[in-house]
Formats: sequence, structure tokens, C-alpha cells
Amino acid sequence: MEMRLLPTGRVLKKICVLGDFAVGKTSMIRRYVLDEFDDRYITTLGTKITKKTMNIEGRELTFQIWDIVGNIKFTKIQGQYYQGSDGAFIIFDVTRRDTIDNVSKWADMFLEVAKNAKLVFIANKVDLEATFDFEAMMKEVAKNYDASTFRTSAKIGTQVEDAFQTLGTRILASKNKGT
Repeated sequence: MEMRLLPTGRVLKKICVLGDFAVGKTSMIRRYVLDEFDDRYITTLGTKITKKTMNIEGRELTFQIWDIVGNIKFTKIQGQYYQGSDGAFIIFDVTRRDTIDNVSKWADMFLEVAKNAKLVFIANKVDLEATFDFEAMMKEVAKNYDASTFRTSAKIGTQVEDAFQTLGTRILASKNKGT
């Protein structure tokens, strides 16, 4: 996706938030955009789009954040949502081992459509006790995709802001290099 300048000179970038159902995608977005958390689980149907502007290295960057249904079976529909994306968060739940098994599938499906997009892998719900040793697995997957990693808690806000800032920085840096 080409860098789009808004009328005021701000940059607009589309990012997707991907992962299995109930890994905390919507909660992470809510924490970042509204600084709120809600324990009620509400299934995302299709997609929900939210915007938030941040300042990165003196530039105003507006993220158009696409919260996409967490069912890997809807690949044809999801592929349409990925078009024009500059980056994505691939999220898994540290209390559910099966959710890390699908992160490569999510990344591959996304990059098939958004070839030059930047990725950040998220181990979410770190405020709870992990049910498996995810650290080495997460590092290996991230290495395969030249991606950053974060351990977040949407509930208490741990590293959520940092993850968004890092994705923004990586996207802007890649656009400055022409990739």
C-alpha cells in the first residue's frame, strides 16, 4: 500500500489484528484505542474498523485498525479484508496452546495478500499463568517472518501501547526505504 497523506500531512496506514477466536484481539484494540477493558466475550462477526492517531518520530500516524473474525475457516472472506494492509498483529493466547499452532497460518494467509506488510506477534493474556512454554516457539516464528514480538495483557495494559508504536515505527521505516 502506498503511503497516504491525509489533508493535514498525517499518514494513514491500514493494519489488521489476526488470530484465533478469543485470543483477545478486540480487547487489545479496545485497550489501545479507549484504554478500557471489558471481561465480556463478544464474538467479532466479519470485521470492525477503528482508528487511532499516534505520534512516531515527529510524524502523525493514523492507524485504521481492522479487527477481523478469528476463524481460520473464513479465508476467502478474510483475504479481501487484508488487501491494502501495511501491517498486522498476529495474536495468540498464552493459556491456550492450540492458538500458537495457528500463528504461521495466519501470517502466511495475510502475507499472501499483503506481501510487503510488517508483522508483530503477540503473546496475549500474560496477566494469567501460561499453560505452556511459549517463549521459544514465539521467537522461532517471529524469526521466520522478520517480525517483532510482545507479551501483552489487554486486561491490565501491559505492552499494548509499545506493540502499536513498534508496528507503526516498522511500517514508517519500511516506507522510507521504499519497501
